[in-house]
Amino acid sequence: AVALHALRPGVRVIAVEPKGKGLGRCLALSQRVLDPEAANGALDTIADAIRTKCLGPTPWAAASQLLDPAVLSVDDDQIRAAMRIALLELKQVVEPAGALTLAALLSPAFKQLREEHQLRHVAAIVCGGNIDLETLFLHVRTGP
Repeated sequence: AVALHALRPGVRVIAVEPKGKGLGRCLALSQRVLDPEAANGALDTIADAIRTKCLGPTPWAAASQLLDPAVLSVDDDQIRAAMRIALLELKQVVEPAGALTLAALLSPAFKQLREEHQLRHVAAIVCGGNIDLETLFLHVRTGP
């Protein structure tokens, strides 16, 4: 978001999160931590690289200023499906957290957002191959 806004100040950066994180609600309320008791807890998600329930102070400072208020949430089945598509169709190995954006692009919520806001040009970052083969095969084999 920081680099994109530096290059194109008017660009919209839409965040994607694992279901249950609550980033959209945090942004809407301008509040980094909604539940102090659960703030350091971990989400139950296969996206293990981003299991924290709230952003740290430094990422929050950037996110709260630069992210679009629309936040897309995806569940584990959507992440698995995206990993499977990345592997079989794009020939890319991505870890669950890296597949979030592809999962969001394939979601009905993104289709609705794109139509409502007439989004014409869309870019997504799909990254992260930090996954062992056994876990990768488990996820892509059990995808919808």
